[in-house]
Formats: sequence, C-alpha cells, structure tokens
Amino acid sequence: MSLTPPFVARVLQRQGLISPEQEEIIVKEARDLAHHAASARSYEQKAPAYELIQTLNLPNLREPSRVIDEHTIAQALAADAGHEHVRIDTLSLDADLIESKMSRPFARRHRMIPLAMRNGRLRVACANPFDIEGLDSFRRIADRELEVVVASEPEILRAITEFYGLRHSVKRAQQDLVANVDLGNLEQLVRMKSESEIESSDQHVVNAVEYMLQHAFESRASDIHIEPQRDVSLIRFRIDGVLHDVQTMPKVVHRAVISRLKTMSRLDIAEKRRPQDGRFKTHRGGAEVELRVSTLPVAFGEKVVMRIFDPEVLTQDLTGLGFYADELNLFQDFIRRPHGIILVTGPTGSGKTTTLYSALKAIATRELNVTTIEDPIEMVDDTFNQTAVQPKVGITFASALRHILRQDPDVIMVG
Repeated sequence: MSLTPPFVARVLQRQGLISPEQEEIIVKEARDLAHHAASARSYEQKAPAYELIQTLNLPNLREPSRVIDEHTIAQALAADAGHEHVRIDTLSLDADLIESKMSRPFARRHRMIPLAMRNGRLRVACANPFDIEGLDSFRRIADRELEVVVASEPEILRAITEFYGLRHSVKRAQQDLVANVDLGNLEQLVRMKSESEIESSDQHVVNAVEYMLQHAFESRASDIHIEPQRDVSLIRFRIDGVLHDVQTMPKVVHRAVISRLKTMSRLDIAEKRRPQDGRFKTHRGGAEVELRVSTLPVAFGEKVVMRIFDPEVLTQDLTGLGFYADELNLFQDFIRRPHGIILVTGPTGSGKTTTLYSALKAIATRELNVTTIEDPIEMVDDTFNQTAVQPKVGITFASALRHILRQDPDVIMVG
C-alpha cells in the first residue's frame, strides 16, 4: 500500500485528526495535481503525500492551535497500524549496524532505516508501516525478527541522506586519495585547482564536507569539531552545549577535508605550524549561513573548529529559548526596562549568543536606538547598529563604549 494523499487522508480522518470535509480537500488537491502528471495512475504511485498535506495547513481537530504537520501524519499512521511513533536522532544511529544490514538504495526505495538491536530483535523505523512487502524483504535480508516503529518520511529521508551521504563520501574520498593523490603534494593540488576544475577524485572530498555541514545544520549544532587522533580523525557536533561523536575519518581524508575547509575560508593551506582564523558562507535551503573557522596545531595534526552562525538558530522567539513561564515573564520585563544591566553568562555552546540576539530582536523597534559592540560580529542584522572590536586601529571595548555613549543610545549590547 503506497502512501498516496487519499490513503493518508483516510488515515487522518479515521484517527479523528481531520474532518470528512478536510479529507475531501486533500483528495481534490491530489486530483487537481494529477492533471499535471502523465496520468492519474502515475500520480497515484508517486504523489508526495507529506508535502501536499503540509502545504494545506489544515487545522488539527485534536489540537486546534496546531496544524497537520509531518509528525502528526507519522503519529496517525503509527496508531492506525498499531506501531510506536518515534523521532529519529541521527547522532544515536548505529553506523556499523546500518551498514551491515541495509543498503542505501533499499533504504531510499522503502523509506526505512535500522535503529538498534533490542532483545534479539532489529528495531527499524519506516515511513510506511503498511509496506508489508518491503518489511518482509528486509526481514529476510537481515535474518532477524523486526520491531517496527514509524517515523515521518521527511525525517527518514534526512537521516538516510546525512548518514549514507557523509559515510559514502568519506569512504570514496579515502579510496581515491590513496589511489591517486600523493599526500606530500596534496596542498599544492588543492591550491592549483579552482572549484570549477575539481576532478572526480576531489569531488568526494567536496561532497564529504557538504554532507558534514548539512548534517550539522539539520542537527542544530552550534559548533563542528574535526579532531585528529593517532589513527583516525573524529568529527563531533556541539548540540545544546554537549559534544556528540558523529563520524570517524581516516587520516588521509582528514588532511584533504582540512585543506578543503582552508580553501573555502581563504586560509594558507600550506601553513600548519600556526593557528589561523577565517570565515566562509554557505547555504541551508534558501538561507545564508556563515561559519567562523579556527585551526590549531595539535599532537596528531591540525584541529579545526567551526562556529555556525545560522540566522534561524541565532534569533528565535523568546518562547523557544527554554525558559520556564515565570522566568520568561521576568526576562521579558527586564529587557524592556529603561535602565539597568542584564548579564548573560554560560559555557561554550550554552546559548549566550542566541539569547542576546533574540532579546535584541524582541525589543528593537524604530523608536529605539539599539547599538552593539562585538568581538566579532556574529550575525549581521540591520535592525541594530553593530560595531566590531578592532584593536589594530584602536577600537577596543572601552573606546567603542565611550564613543557610543555620544550616539544617543537606548540599548547597548557588549559581547
């Protein structure tokens, strides 16, 4: 049974999440879109049910303040099939288990991914619990009894892309670099080639970097660490203030990835003895994301740490910052007072920058002159007047603050 819009609509209606009238809206929308396909039947086989239903923004009858989203659909499918609904944490995926049990083409075709072994049974997340043929095929391939759970189709596809994409690119880069690249001349090789001249052997390194960045964005990481160890290199993400192991790389790929990141950041790829700092920009969907890059020589090579400045993460509604209700009311009262100081402290990755920018966005209006002194400016926002500390030209926190006091400020952020 395919997850066509009419089928999913029936499930949502059976579970009391939409009305019969809303079900008909979904069916009509699917029918209208079918006219643009080769035939109604071809559309039935390929209809993007999740995407179509989400774009309609139908109210959830059980929770009127919410709309039908991907997780609501997954929960309905799970309940209808009698299975548990789960959210996939890509950082907790068992890499060895996935590689040994399921190929990437099979995972994409059947929209499923193994999660873990539990009491002798293989726990597998699928988007379509009614895909009996696919589940039976996987049961035979894995030679295990399955514990089937349900996750949303977009979530499973993201997990497949992030896991198989990064792991596959690292392996292919290792094979090609070992076969084709003299490590002693790797820096010269990267330097000599412009991005438009990248050959297939280098493209796997580019892909590995791109998958790593997209994985970090999807995980809402604040920092990416690439740490050389004695035999391998370790990729770690800082999420909610805690570092999580994500992937290991062979040393040969580590050097290629570091050279790629240096090139993107316009750093000297031949310089390995001194720390370097740089920046580059990339895209997440349609939004521009900036990354600050820091290199540091350590015992087994060069370590790189990238701080991610994602506007979607850096500025949020204050209600999304994790305050308890009474704390939120107190904080909102504080930031709107005409006088006083608010001190924001915490360890690396704890959310200081996000809290500060979100607070400024909450109070910044045309009636207020909001000015910042930053080292460095972590996100450019035309709502504020932002000044960067530049000691070489005499702009320090102290000197900048003296001059800003002559600029008729209402709010000053120092950090």
